[in-house]
Amino acid sequence: MTMINSDPSRMNLSFSGCGFLCLYHAGVAAAIKEYAPELMQKGTISGASAGAIVAAGLVTDVCISQATSTMLRIVREARSSSLGVISPNFDLMGLVKEEIRRYLPPDAYIRCSARLKISVTRWSDKKNVILEDFANNDELVDGITCSCFIPGVCGVILPTFRGVRYVDGGFSDNLPLFDDHTVTVSPFSGESDICPLDYESAGFFDMTYNNTSMRFTTMNFFRLIAILMPPSLEDCTKMCLQGFSDTVRFLTRNNMTTCIKCLTIQTNMGDAVPNPPPSQASMVSSSSDTSRPFSPPTRSRTRSANYNGQGTRKRFDSECDTCGDSDHMHNADLVFPSIIQRTFDEASKAEATF
Repeated sequence: MTMINSDPSRMNLSFSGCGFLCLYHAGVAAAIKEYAPELMQKGTISGASAGAIVAAGLVTDVCISQATSTMLRIVREARSSSLGVISPNFDLMGLVKEEIRRYLPPDAYIRCSARLKISVTRWSDKKNVILEDFANNDELVDGITCSCFIPGVCGVILPTFRGVRYVDGGFSDNLPLFDDHTVTVSPFSGESDICPLDYESAGFFDMTYNNTSMRFTTMNFFRLIAILMPPSLEDCTKMCLQGFSDTVRFLTRNNMTTCIKCLTIQTNMGDAVPNPPPSQASMVSSSSDTSRPFSPPTRSRTRSANYNGQGTRKRFDSECDTCGDSDHMHNADLVFPSIIQRTFDEASKAEATF
């Protein structure tokens, strides 16, 4: 879990494995590229399974709209198969490898070496291994493929990286955490830095699966099902928008951008609202025009004991420094990138004629 006052230049990113919930990660990536590109230009970006694909895309600066279009096409083809992902005529890993090779730039392995960390599980002893050095793009694709491979679902012949057999990184470490400045991203409501809040179905209990925190909520139950059962286009759209909204909320809390309300005003008026320095104690105005000093409350959030022994840290639930409003009370679709929205619109038309 990230310290709330971490310098953005020291922040690392970590994306959890999540199967077809990867559209959530696409929304997160879109928000980061739009409002906090410094997070993808410095530091380490890691991931397991589908999270490794998104992590590689951020490191190599792949076009998010094109990547989202590819994800939607794979989801559509999986839904059209009689038995979904386990259908004999549906080659999930073949599609994934083909699309990764198509979108990665020629020097992807150079950019990813040392910056990208892929979580995989060694088949021989079921131990977690982090892949971070790649001699060429083929090795990079092999590493990502290993991290995504679920035996039985993706096939029976295990993939290899430099002659060693590996399977899905989620079996051993689904959300790699390297230091106190790692920003964890998960589509499951829990204790990750960027994740859904599930206000309408919040639960009092949670669990941790290989470093991924999950609360016992109704929505998390449906998300677990969607890992291997491709969701509808409508649900994919909601997931992507949710990831975008949750990321803007995180960036707002860390004074890296203004809230959705302010971003909407900036978009509509074309007049940027300055973002005050994090260290500056500002006077903010509430919706009733009553001035009050900015003094964000704190709360403790505790990881389970098996979460790498990180223990308890303090973090803030702050409001927007610019307008003083609560950042979760406004619709993110008002500032959702139009190019991503067009991708979903085109996918909807394609599905209607599929």
